Amino acid sequence: MSDRPLFSVVLPCYQVEEYLPEALDQILGQSCDDLELIVVDDASPDGCGDIARAAAERDPRVRVVTHERNLGLAAARNSGMDAARGYYLWMPDPDDRYDPDLLARVALATLEVPGGPDLVLFGCRERYYAQDGTWLYDHEIASRAGLWEGDALHAHVFELERDTLFGYAWNKCYRLDALRAAGLRFVNLRLIEDVSFNAAYAPSVTSLVELDGAPYDYRKQDGRSLTNANAYGAREYWALHQRRIELLVGLARSWGMFDEQRALIGSLYVRYLLSATYRTFLDVDAGIEAWNDTRKGRWLLGIFRSDLFCELVPYAQARDSASLACAIEVARSRNAMAFMSLAHAVYAARKLSSTGFTRARSGR
Repeated sequence: MSDRPLFSVVLPCYQVEEYLPEALDQILGQSCDDLELIVVDDASPDGCGDIARAAAERDPRVRVVTHERNLGLAAARNSGMDAARGYYLWMPDPDDRYDPDLLARVALATLEVPGGPDLVLFGCRERYYAQDGTWLYDHEIASRAGLWEGDALHAHVFELERDTLFGYAWNKCYRLDALRAAGLRFVNLRLIEDVSFNAAYAPSVTSLVELDGAPYDYRKQDGRSLTNANAYGAREYWALHQRRIELLVGLARSWGMFDEQRALIGSLYVRYLLSATYRTFLDVDAGIEAWNDTRKGRWLLGIFRSDLFCELVPYAQARDSASLACAIEVARSRNAMAFMSLAHAVYAARKLSSTGFTRARSGR
């Protein structure tokens, strides 16, 4: 019998003292207890390290890895991955919450493929909170049970990206030996480090098992998440998301399905471009940099003339979103003023009602 646990759970911690005790309880209280928990204290200035060390004294399944200085999320995950001994690696966020049978369900899913699948994926409940911590509403992004292999798996990757389930690291359990064989590491990139990691792993994935439902609660709090619109400027947002599109294009070409997936990737391109243009108005509010209409127009016209735009947007199709279909048509016209007007309407909707805006943006 192997002394390797089934799961290595890596929990990077930095300034999450208020959430950490419950996260530890929920992980250690999983109905499948065949796990080790590696808490990475990324030189957190609060009590995270003390909380983690106290947990390690109570439970032999807990180990603490300590950074002498703050290195960031990517480095913390890499340290945890280096220390992991399990068959599967799970990297939840400490401010999120998890169903008590999540790992038990993953354990059953690993039996569907001889030797275990390379990846197990599950859906989430997005839990929206105001800046003061008041709960606003939930939105479920459910995954659907199934086993994907071969070309069907490759096509499914793009469907997952459309549904926002591909890019995250916390909604996946990775086969650790496969990660190590591929030599994968997290790279310190704002916003897209998870999707970059998953895109690098995707060519090595020969089997994917997906659970049904949404056993993971993903906390989204206005003003605190890196994904908040005011955390960085529009120019950086677009550069990062352009890179995200390039990663998808690279995968599609490597799998010989670029023509098949171009409509979907093109729709994502327009979605991200609209979000970037909307953020030019937020930049002014935040005092990041001044964007007058002339500057925005020149910026958009440069994008409209880019090779990537010309390769994707003429073929873009929205699946079932009237608002995205409208944005695609305006983008195809290459009319910068019209596209800015559409983005300003999004901005105005957010100013009117932040809750209503996030509901509408998510198509609900």
